Amino acid sequence: MEVQIQAWTLWQLLKTFGILGIANFLSHIRIVHTKLSDTPKGTEASDPLKSDLRVRCKAVMELLQREETQDAYVIVHSLLSYLSSQMDHSALMVHLERTEHELIRVLNRYTVLHVASDRVAYLNLDEANRVRPFVFSEAVAQAFPSALRDTQEAGYCLATDSNTAAVFHLMRVTEFGLRALATDRNVEFKDKPLSEKEWGQILNSLESKLTGLRQANANAWQNKELREPQIRYYSELVQELRGFNDAWRKHVSHADALAFYDHGHAVSIYGHVRTFMLKLSEKVSEYSQTPEYWQ
Repeated sequence: MEVQIQAWTLWQLLKTFGILGIANFLSHIRIVHTKLSDTPKGTEASDPLKSDLRVRCKAVMELLQREETQDAYVIVHSLLSYLSSQMDHSALMVHLERTEHELIRVLNRYTVLHVASDRVAYLNLDEANRVRPFVFSEAVAQAFPSALRDTQEAGYCLATDSNTAAVFHLMRVTEFGLRALATDRNVEFKDKPLSEKEWGQILNSLESKLTGLRQANANAWQNKELREPQIRYYSELVQELRGFNDAWRKHVSHADALAFYDHGHAVSIYGHVRTFMLKLSEKVSEYSQTPEYWQ
């Protein structure tokens, strides 16, 4: 199931959940409670006082109609119903105190995750502050749609300071690239399909393909000027993948006590992976295959 994330600015948060109105309601309850505490016991609660409280209850109930605040709505509604009966100040004080306590208890259930301003970009917000799929580029998204979910998850993790998780998802992104590159180079195994082979086995086969490319006669290329660019292109990609595997993937994929990353390190790895996927998408994709020798 795809994760849905909603982002709000502080001002949007205040408006969306009616926070200012709820805060004013709680403040008024505290003020009324304090005033009533100085009133002689047995004094009946006046109609103007109860009428004012009813108006305030109805107003705050309008702010609590969201699904997330239904419990708080029920609490205020209970106070509103009670205000229709006869009561003295002592009884009203008890109900106001209970309402205040229960309302704060319910609202404390909801947690807001703050995203630092220098990390909001990883949420890829649109003009309406809605979260869009996080992608390296449109070219990469079109070439490797299977990697989109992990790319988006990596963005969420970088935004929320879940840095080791971000590295994990970034390594999954590179694995989509690895297998697409192996398919592009016609890497095959006799015992198992490519999808069941591990990184090291695929990389070894890719390096064998590179060796064959380097040893091929220049006449294999219709345009001999493409020989060196092709060899350099695939060599750089395989070298990057070997580095990913040795430096990060093998460690973050297993129970390695040292494989934890701070934000700076995770962002650096993100930069490496993004550069790699951009370069890979220049020639390779999940839906196409380049000639054995570029034409």
